[in-house]
Amino acid sequence: GLVRFLFMPVWFGQHVHLLPPAIASLGLWLRTITAVRGTVTSAPDFAFRLAARAVPPDGIDLTSLRFATNGGEPVRASSIAAFELRFACPGVVRSGYGLAEATLGVAAMMPGEVLRVDARGHVGCGKVVPALRLRVMCDDIEQAVGEVGELEISGSHLFEGYYDPTLPGGFDRSVFTGDGWLRTGDTGYVDAD
Repeated sequence: GLVRFLFMPVWFGQHVHLLPPAIASLGLWLRTITAVRGTVTSAPDFAFRLAARAVPPDGIDLTSLRFATNGGEPVRASSIAAFELRFACPGVVRSGYGLAEATLGVAAMMPGEVLRVDARGHVGCGKVVPALRLRVMCDDIEQAVGEVGELEISGSHLFEGYYDPTLPGGFDRSVFTGDGWLRTGDTGYVDAD
């Protein structure tokens, strides 16, 4: 979040509006987008879900939004549908997957990309970002397309490990496999695309 929503906008000379990340500020979040004609935002699924239930749509105008990323926890298609319906912003909220250990981004949908929901109700998170590789593992065996397992990632922008000055080299690398892949602890699968 720090890279995407503070460093990048500042680098490109754009305005940034930082708000307290709390359930109580969901209305403030949407009123700020309305007031400043915000174009990009992001929040975890629960924020979209609760805003669709609790924030009155009166006075909220999200037509300036070009893209809103839903990530940080499992994404529900129903949260996206309810939010887009309540605030009249169809096609704006799209899912993404990331973790701090990968400098946030692992996979993301692009603006305008059609939301994909499988037969089990799982929302697709888009394609893996170019600098990363992703594999799905179960019992040290790489899984085939469509098979569920633990997501492992590899790439140049992963962190070194958890800082621990008591260890040689200063980092606990126990979350990495012997061949250098980061075990995310998250489960998922890849489809044919």
